[in-house]
Amino acid sequence: MKLKILKLTLFTLTYLFIIPILSILTADIDPDVQIPTPEAPPSSASFISLHNKGVEGNKKAVNQAYEILEKLIESEPNNPVLLVYKGSCLTLKARDAFWPPKKLDFAREGFGLMDKAAEQAPNNLEVRFIRGMCGLSVPKFFKRLDESIDDFNFLITTYESSQNKDMNGAMVYYHAAQAYIKDNNKEKASNLLKKSIAADSGNQWKLASEKLLDKL
Repeated sequence: MKLKILKLTLFTLTYLFIIPILSILTADIDPDVQIPTPEAPPSSASFISLHNKGVEGNKKAVNQAYEILEKLIESEPNNPVLLVYKGSCLTLKARDAFWPPKKLDFAREGFGLMDKAAEQAPNNLEVRFIRGMCGLSVPKFFKRLDESIDDFNFLITTYESSQNKDMNGAMVYYHAAQAYIKDNNKEKASNLLKKSIAADSGNQWKLASEKLLDKL
């Protein structure tokens, strides 16, 4: 049965805590902070579950998720959510590839798909978050930091304009701060980390933000 276009729900945004982390991460991400992996929505459980396992280092799961996405995209070639997940899988393939030119090819193709998804659905929070996280995770020579910052600023604007209690603003502020640290803008990063601390009703992002703030 043809898969319907997946729309981001606020539940889905909480899932996105673990979205793609390549093997070359910025040193600013605190390894002591454990990020939970909630269950994916049932409608997208198949490839998202495999994608999650791939993020955790399971190469076989990356390939399985990619194969499922390719088949789904045959039916829905312009589905932005499917495209952004396929792009994310390609960045994971870049992580796992041995040959450097192949790594570059996978990464460039992956970001090309994510850019296409963002062009088709610029207001889709899921698309913008995934692309933002991927851009944050890769080295600066890929020249993805500007897009990553733009994606996080969009998410922040959406959060601040709606003040929806179910949207995890603390998490968005935290990752946006990481992007600005990578861009050598510590003042902006400091302000965002303070907002993350203020917005977190629990302890996870508050503790992570406090630790990162102490390092600035």
